[in-house]
Amino acid sequence: MPGVIENSDFTLTEEQKAHFLEHGYVKVPQCFTREQATEFTAKMWTRLGMDPDDKSTWTVEKHNMPWHYHVPVEEFSPKAWSAMCQLLGGEDRISDELLYKSWRDELQWHDLLWY
Repeated sequence: MPGVIENSDFTLTEEQKAHFLEHGYVKVPQCFTREQATEFTAKMWTRLGMDPDDKSTWTVEKHNMPWHYHVPVEEFSPKAWSAMCQLLGGEDRISDELLYKSWRDELQWHDLLWY
């Protein structure tokens, strides 16, 4: 994957761990590159039938777009994978299901709430 940020030895701070326990999420800065984000979102608007620069084409409030492409989190973002392993108690505690071990190009209706 072009531009992958190699940082598998990343260690969460005690503050990040506490934040995760309190809020259920943690921000891991610079987890992936802009190029990686562009690659994953390049076909999104075409698949949705919408134009990112024309909100009049955003005709639905909720949308479900199944994934077409996925890559293991460990390959896409070693830093995110390291954080996941730290928070969950090791790689062996992460389910083998694709949902939990891969970065996908899907878009669920709740993802649209961020736009």
